Amino acid sequence: MNRLLHTLLWGLFFLPLFLSAQTDSIRYVGSSTVANFLREAEPVYGHLHFALSTESESVGGELAILNGEAELAGTAQLPGKTLREREDIHRTLIGWDAIALIVHPSNPVQNLSSEQLRGIFTGKITNWSELGGPDLPIHPYIVATGSATRRVFRSAVLGSEDYAGCTVISPDGELPAAVQQDPGGIGHISLSFLKALENIHILSVDGQLPDLTNPSYPITRPLYLLWRDEPAIVADFVSWAISPAGQQIVMRRFIGLGGTGTTPRAASGTLMVYTETRPVEDGGIFFYPHQPYELYNYEGKLLKQVANHLSDNDELPARVNLPPGIYKVRAAGGEQEAWVSVQPGKLTVLDLSLLDSAKPQAETETPPEALQRFRPYGDFRLRLEDDLPAGRFRMRYRVRAGVQLALQKQWSLNFRLASSADPENAHSTHVDVRSPYRHISLVLDRAYINYRPAFANGLSFRLGRFPHGFVSSRLYSELIWDSDIQVDGLAFTLAPSGKFYRLYAGAYLLGYLRPGASDPVLTSLQAVFTHTFSQKAVLQWQSGGYFLLVSSKSGLGIDRGAFGPNRGNAVKYLGFEGPIVYESDFYISSQVLSLRFPSVLGKTELKGQWIHNLGAEADNNGWVAGLSFGDLNRKNHWMMYYQFQYLEQESVFTPFANDDMPMTTNYRGHVAGLSVALSDKVVLHSWALWATHLKDAENKALRLRVDLNIKF
Repeated sequence: MNRLLHTLLWGLFFLPLFLSAQTDSIRYVGSSTVANFLREAEPVYGHLHFALSTESESVGGELAILNGEAELAGTAQLPGKTLREREDIHRTLIGWDAIALIVHPSNPVQNLSSEQLRGIFTGKITNWSELGGPDLPIHPYIVATGSATRRVFRSAVLGSEDYAGCTVISPDGELPAAVQQDPGGIGHISLSFLKALENIHILSVDGQLPDLTNPSYPITRPLYLLWRDEPAIVADFVSWAISPAGQQIVMRRFIGLGGTGTTPRAASGTLMVYTETRPVEDGGIFFYPHQPYELYNYEGKLLKQVANHLSDNDELPARVNLPPGIYKVRAAGGEQEAWVSVQPGKLTVLDLSLLDSAKPQAETETPPEALQRFRPYGDFRLRLEDDLPAGRFRMRYRVRAGVQLALQKQWSLNFRLASSADPENAHSTHVDVRSPYRHISLVLDRAYINYRPAFANGLSFRLGRFPHGFVSSRLYSELIWDSDIQVDGLAFTLAPSGKFYRLYAGAYLLGYLRPGASDPVLTSLQAVFTHTFSQKAVLQWQSGGYFLLVSSKSGLGIDRGAFGPNRGNAVKYLGFEGPIVYESDFYISSQVLSLRFPSVLGKTELKGQWIHNLGAEADNNGWVAGLSFGDLNRKNHWMMYYQFQYLEQESVFTPFANDDMPMTTNYRGHVAGLSVALSDKVVLHSWALWATHLKDAENKALRLRVDLNIKF
């Protein structure tokens, strides 16, 4: 039986590696012109397969996205009014297309005016001899009614007149072949269909040739991708399509967003956001500066906090330069948010103050106020774990469920319950599946009030039982403080909008972890400094630590009720046959330097960390080095990581430190893992932890884990 379970664990351990290599398939409906871009983008982008349906052309694409029949649609014209009024459907311009006029290769005519084209396609000019060509009847070919090419050409050339005497060809891609076989033929077609064709003659119009380098060509039309917030993989692709890498593919056949030419312009776009204003008095005069907002990328990562005014008497919103892409804008301290597409070389203006008035007013579409204030959340974890060489295999689970209740705009309450196998041990949130139900308990691991004063930008206070407020890196970050441990006390955070720093400070009473006669006090401080030295690379320094304050007369006893068990720190007797106490004090300093940047393997982070216990005289240092690739922000995203850890015996306080590693302190070890996001809320994580005791090289341990994490 154990052999079967071990085999299952190893199979699950490598399952994320298989899943991370899978490619999603999404359904596209719409313009065949836009589909030409998707065909060329697919092998370059590499993360999606497009199931293309272009028979209905642009009109069908708009209907498909309106009716939820496609994840992605395309139109080669300005989207219709019905679609433009839908707030849940996004329209992203990816480039412009030229509509070319083609004739048989034997036709000597080189140029036609717009007036001559109008005469041909309305049946008023019927012979090529009228245009300086051979004595042949003119056979005009046009695409089907649903194609945007047909409507754009009519609007640009025919005006109020209609087509007459024309042969309809469907789908669009078959029109060039009809013209190639007809010496008297002429047709209009997207230039994108002609890239690989030979034996075709392209006319100039009003003296201008349809060319990717010619902005003066008179018959062009916009190309749009139409999409919704879900699935998120579509938005990731759309963001890529308007990035410099995606625009390289667009400009193989079309005019890119950066203008003409064969390479995209490197210009960034500009975003200006109108937010709520608040009166500020300066010298007896009231000014109304715009309030701050937060800017996120589509993956939900906070990019920056924008103050949105230069000073209190500045009443214009800030202009922010950004690389082309899709961003989410959220009013700081409020619930207003919107998606926006930033185009290169252009100013994008968003007015968040209009969002509330634009929402439907019908009661059936507006949640009751109580439900808007009531925000449940939680998570579930199923864990398989095998310890070697001890041979201990077990299956455990953890359940946590909470609610956030908004009392007013600045005040909120937060409560959370968690499963526990031992309510008196803060580490013990996982429960063995073999435990009888009577041994399973629920503990209140969060209960706090949060206050964000309106008068201070980025300031917040917490009072009660809440998570430790240190910023952590994406790599394993629980060496000095385990994330399962919540604290009782008071803390504040200062993270001003648009600033390069973040400050955190807290003072905690620690008795609740295991009730005792006297509660030690812990103070905690952290300062985070961030510098973005390019559009994509971010350097961050996290300087922090905590100070455990106890009576110098009594010492810190290992049996003190406030703490869990000692897992490796040195101890001594206090007096002759007195109580056993920790040999050192614990004033822990942690310095973390990380660099995040894009690479061929995705989002990359390099991390270095130095840990030092100022309360110990020896064996008081630790250092860490690690790297990670990828992210887990959306479905089918993946992340792999590796970290080396060296911790001397007194470098951390073991009752607070992690309980994931087979040893908590006095070891050198490695942790490595691979995770795959099966959906936006489900992650499969395989990881291995290896440790060797610093003072006993024969003491080694390996721990293998597979976690299924579900958020709800």
